[in-house]
Amino acid sequence: MMSSEEMRSSFDLYNYSPVPMWLYDINSLQILAVNDAACREYGYSREKFLSLKVDVLWHALYSSAMMDLINTAARQRLPYMGTVKFITRKGDMLIVDLQATPMTAWHEDARIVSAINVTERERAKETERQLRLSNERFNYVSRASNEAIYDWDLTADNIYWADGFCRVFGYPLDRKPYPLKSWSRMVHPDDLLKTRESLRCALQDMHTIYWHSQYRFRHSMSTYLFVEETGYIIRNKEGRAVRMIGTLRDITTQRETSAALEASEKRYSDLFHLSPLPMWVYDMQTYQFLDVNKAAVTFYGYSREEFLSMTLRDVRKPENRHEVDEIVRERIKPREYHSAIVQHVKKSGEEVVVNVSGNSIAYCDKEARVVVAFDITEKRKYISAIEEQNARLEEITWTQAHLVRAPLARIMGITQLLGDAGVDVATKETLLSYLQVSATELDDIIRKIIQKSQEVTEKHNYLPSELTGCQK
Repeated sequence: MMSSEEMRSSFDLYNYSPVPMWLYDINSLQILAVNDAACREYGYSREKFLSLKVDVLWHALYSSAMMDLINTAARQRLPYMGTVKFITRKGDMLIVDLQATPMTAWHEDARIVSAINVTERERAKETERQLRLSNERFNYVSRASNEAIYDWDLTADNIYWADGFCRVFGYPLDRKPYPLKSWSRMVHPDDLLKTRESLRCALQDMHTIYWHSQYRFRHSMSTYLFVEETGYIIRNKEGRAVRMIGTLRDITTQRETSAALEASEKRYSDLFHLSPLPMWVYDMQTYQFLDVNKAAVTFYGYSREEFLSMTLRDVRKPENRHEVDEIVRERIKPREYHSAIVQHVKKSGEEVVVNVSGNSIAYCDKEARVVVAFDITEKRKYISAIEEQNARLEEITWTQAHLVRAPLARIMGITQLLGDAGVDVATKETLLSYLQVSATELDDIIRKIIQKSQEVTEKHNYLPSELTGCQK
């Protein structure tokens, strides 16, 4: 054993070391001595340090592991070392390279410990590891995505492109400096000024953190693709943009599909709004008019605004409005064509007969039907006129078949008697008088037939040429 003087002299060598060091009893864990560097590092006074046990310095998560390490070292009488986490008086966590060596010169159960603070080193290693993982994730995302991902260092004016840049635009990734002017050369000339001005405003506005734009970007095959760019702007403490991370997404197919869809919708809209026949769309649940075309506005006399505030019932006569429910609820089946002849009333009060035909559509997320109306009012009048004409013709035919037959039969009989040689003069005079009566009766019947024929002809002349077969 060393004398007390020798031990104090030996420990003085440690006391002035810049590395935190302390001496403790391996059985009781009581700290026996501590140097100035340890007091400064952990924030305890020397007196307080010497009143502590060494396990006070251990991080709670590593307490069990530290005890196992110390017990193993105690049994084997060997030094131990490792990287562990300690706690300061203020609760700050330190990462230290720990080395403990038996100090038998003090006594056989003593251990002298040196604890080099490697917190910054370990944090740097962790930062490097996280950065490596982040780069790996960035590369994986870039490979999995059909987008060109970039990282633009505004300070150095260099754009780093991920692998997607090659896949989307066909350019090789040679990792050469890629300044903003290189990007500018790829933007379509017609889009460049507007796009650059938008980018400049976003970078200068300290409150802007996202930039979004759509423009045309040149492919390696010298064609231009429509792209959608979204960038996240990173700023320093002064608010100046120093970095931007973003993506370029090829939306050429989307734009072409959208344009084709818009053209298709316009064609169908024109078919509806420019149709010469009245058309409308109504809600199957409320019967509310959802849309009407110009022909319907002209035919019924209501403005578009008036129409859109009305329902199907409002174009029916009050006594016939119950028929709307009957037709829509009972006769019309979803997604099936249906046609009906109904009577409508215009804004002027004029009654018209229309043939309405329609089918189901989805309109503004509503179950609706689109309807086209044919005005058959005049056609119905023509049909009535033809039916009346046919009735008169039937009457004339009956007259010819029955009324004309009676006087004609008498005339034929009298004529036959007058030809008989045995008839005397008095009888002949009587027969001649009968003949005169029958002839007069026949003449009267013929006049009536002619009059009725003229009446039918006059009505016949009012019918349109497409119904009469005559050209005007």
